[in-house]
Amino acid sequence: MLNDCEDNTGWSGDDTANAISTTGSFIEGAGALSTQLSNTSEHMLTTEDTVGATTFSIDMSDTTVYMNIKDNLGDTYANGGIQFVIGDGTDSTGYDVGGNDAIGMPHQLFFSAFKLDVSEVVTTPGGFTNHAGTEANLDQTAITQIGYGSLHLAKAVGSIDNIIMDGFYYILNDSYALTIDSGTSGTPETMADVFTDDTTNGWGLVSNPLGLQYQFFGPTEFGDNGGVSDHYFTATGEQWFWIGDNAGGRAIAAGNFPFRLTAHASTTGSFVIDSVVVVNTGTAGAFDCSDTNFDTVEIDACSFTGLASFDTPPSGGTSRHIQTTTFSECGLITHNGCTVAGCTITNGTASASFAMDISDVSTVSDCAFNGDGSSYGIELTGTAASVTLTDIIFTGHDAGSVGSPVTPTTTGNEAVYVNIGTGTVTLNVSGGTVPSVRSAGATVNVVASTTVTLTGLVANTEVRVYDAGDGSEIAGVENSGTSFAFGDAAANVVDIRIFHVMYEPADIEGYTIPASATSVPIQQQFDRNYENP
Repeated sequence: MLNDCEDNTGWSGDDTANAISTTGSFIEGAGALSTQLSNTSEHMLTTEDTVGATTFSIDMSDTTVYMNIKDNLGDTYANGGIQFVIGDGTDSTGYDVGGNDAIGMPHQLFFSAFKLDVSEVVTTPGGFTNHAGTEANLDQTAITQIGYGSLHLAKAVGSIDNIIMDGFYYILNDSYALTIDSGTSGTPETMADVFTDDTTNGWGLVSNPLGLQYQFFGPTEFGDNGGVSDHYFTATGEQWFWIGDNAGGRAIAAGNFPFRLTAHASTTGSFVIDSVVVVNTGTAGAFDCSDTNFDTVEIDACSFTGLASFDTPPSGGTSRHIQTTTFSECGLITHNGCTVAGCTITNGTASASFAMDISDVSTVSDCAFNGDGSSYGIELTGTAASVTLTDIIFTGHDAGSVGSPVTPTTTGNEAVYVNIGTGTVTLNVSGGTVPSVRSAGATVNVVASTTVTLTGLVANTEVRVYDAGDGSEIAGVENSGTSFAFGDAAANVVDIRIFHVMYEPADIEGYTIPASATSVPIQQQFDRNYENP
């Protein structure tokens, strides 16, 4: 908090700031400040840091500033109805942020939160009003004044104040305004808890306008990376709106609206959401779920629209997956190794919708990539290998090269971009559609394959599948469940090695891959000579 509006010391401008403490007239602390502004561009400024009870001088050139205001008479955004005012002692400028058609984030007691990314106006001033000096001479690296400006539709009548100000604060860009770091598995933290905390403290960062709908106004992180305590957050059946502008007014700069999961190796962190719809408006926010210290990340039957980017959780942990979730008009989704199943990615806005190391292909299945011709579906990087695309559907991509081998090309928005410069990549296609392929240099063989499922396995059996001709490994697992599935080209001959330390080998040699998916029952005989010393 930069100024909590509890005291009028240091305030000046076109009227007097009056301290008020009437119940219902403030949302933060024990009071607020009221003032009267009229139907010309007027303003109020303070030089006082009420946290430190001193004047301030702050480099705000790469910050976002926030304010909580009650004012229902403002003109439109284009006319400068709502302004965030900053000054350096000589020059002060009111930057247009909202108006009666761009209402920020409505909060309790008819207050609204507004924000200004100072780094954005440094490069693109946009609409503004000079209250002193010139905007061109304003030194954003030495801000000594902060406040509120407006242009009202009607002239103020009498001496009645028509504006209430209650809270000005700022954060450094690339930091987080809100941290959600509470809850246990027995009593998890919920958005209802977060909204209650916001209401109690008057932050103006989260609102709950209707039922299970929540609005986020500032960069938010879930978790505690300081190692202080465990944390568990959960949500079901909610709608989250991430507001990257002032509800139609001035937006913040790209990259300055991040969301993330963050944890510490010494604590246990859980993030579990089901059937949550996330819609990003204004500046697109990135959502980074890649922290390896987050033990449980479960995203089920959710929907994300308009994100700048999304980083999936890594493999490992207690439980990390994304299932039956939809991504619409989002930037690059970077896969870090967790299970991704039954998801739909539509009209990605980056050059690729989904990027992953080729070694992680087996963790992605039963997904649909629907393009609009402007990007490729999957980008594969890493080292050349033989992998299987399992039940993956591609639509709306360039035709490019289909079949085997693929001639390397540097143009096009094919379904799969093999961004590997050398070697031979084999894409076995098991179910779904045979993708068109673009290659950065590697020789790519696309083989429509058949899925073979070994059933009845003893848990923790090692299974290896080798090409009977050249001996190369096609698939394998160190510790199986009770079944194991792999894909290979129909009519190819393979050797299947099946081994468990307590059972006799149950190898199948010279097995010919059938034309359609099939299951092969396995019977493992206990090794009577086995002895565990």
